[in-house]
Amino acid sequence: MRDQRYKGKIAACLAALVLSLSAAGIPGFASAGSSSAGSSETPVSFSTGVLTRSEGGASGTAARTNSAYQAIRKISSSANVQQLRRVSLSNSLAEDSEARYAYVEQKYGYSALATDTERTLYDYIGNAAYQVSNQPIDGYYPVGQIMMPTQLDQSELQKVFLAYTNDHPEVFWLSNVFSYGSEGNFSILQLYSVLSADACNSDIDTLQSKVEQVVNSIPAGLSEFDREEALYNYMVKQCSYDTAAVKDSSIWQAFTAYGALTDGKVVCEGYSRAMELLSSYEGLHCALIRGSSGGVGHMWNAVSVAGNWYYLDLTWSDGNQPVYNYFNITTQVIGTTHKIAPLASTLTSKQFVAANSQVNLFLPSCTATAENYYIVKGIRITDLSSANDSAVVSQLSSDLANSDTTIAFYINAGSKYSSVISGLVSASPYKMKSYLQQAQQRAGKKVTGASYVVDSANHGLDICVTY
Repeated sequence: MRDQRYKGKIAACLAALVLSLSAAGIPGFASAGSSSAGSSETPVSFSTGVLTRSEGGASGTAARTNSAYQAIRKISSSANVQQLRRVSLSNSLAEDSEARYAYVEQKYGYSALATDTERTLYDYIGNAAYQVSNQPIDGYYPVGQIMMPTQLDQSELQKVFLAYTNDHPEVFWLSNVFSYGSEGNFSILQLYSVLSADACNSDIDTLQSKVEQVVNSIPAGLSEFDREEALYNYMVKQCSYDTAAVKDSSIWQAFTAYGALTDGKVVCEGYSRAMELLSSYEGLHCALIRGSSGGVGHMWNAVSVAGNWYYLDLTWSDGNQPVYNYFNITTQVIGTTHKIAPLASTLTSKQFVAANSQVNLFLPSCTATAENYYIVKGIRITDLSSANDSAVVSQLSSDLANSDTTIAFYINAGSKYSSVISGLVSASPYKMKSYLQQAQQRAGKKVTGASYVVDSANHGLDICVTY
């Protein structure tokens, strides 16, 4: 069955960095990003909160608030911040522009903002995020304060923060604590970094170098599907699921593109944010999608390929050996195992706040199947007749010669899918065994073991081999 492969594997993980403001009736935020809010001689009284994370594993661990993060009770009105270096990968790669794909700015969060005030706050968060102090407060480093002379309610504040962090996976240092308050006619928002300014600059350089390495490894002239596959192959080889981070969400790196690309230990948010970041530099439109499975928060991607949107779940594709049953699938197919969080525009302000960031700002229509992995790359089998044998063995031997560990098949048999699958792998005539025996001889490779994953929803079959 479709889910059997995932027994004992984390099937759902971190939902996202979420904003859970603790008080109702938050004063608004509307126009002037500044690193110094108000006079240092007039203390500002701040309310506090924690940006909570949801997390879980195969055992069905319930979502919980991360108690390791402590809310900050009061901050100085004049944090000593330093300007960070910008992540500027597109500029650093521009010298070889002929070999590059057009950079895509992922702004699906920004596009969901409804008012000029929300869009202004988005821009101010972007400026403030790059102003970080080297002086910690309760273990966190203040970023530039944001002052706005207008009112935003709690749902608008949450939405703007969610939009910015959705669109900017390269900004990996923002923590999940915050302070907010007012002074005179101004409302003030204070976010924090998990790293000092000096550490941020060092890690920005590390991330930039890593992304350049990945981008340089992908040839020019590939189709959108082939670029997506190249990123998929890199991610499943580079990354492994960090079960420790599920139990201890103070391991913040696992939730970020930075952690995914530098040490390869991630939860679903890390997979998704890294895929979004890399997609920008490979000319692919890519968005973050929030939802759940088995009642546990989860995150995956939507990717646009050849003019259509598809869902891609790297977390559920990556195990001991990769599988392709979550590679470019439809809303209907992913709905068999995932629950997609509601679209923000369908919720009232109260419902949005109660959803605790388990919402989507952008939900594309994913109905096409043309770029599904099995259809594009799978070895085609229509029935169990010998007419298929020569072509199947030829393609299979090529895959074995390349030392592929997972080989995809598209069972284009319509209503006879189940009976063809049975005759291939689980009942007489066991044709897959014969195919593998012939193909390994032709390829000069010895297959020491094989297992399979059936994907009836996509008419697919994965054969996982060891050599």
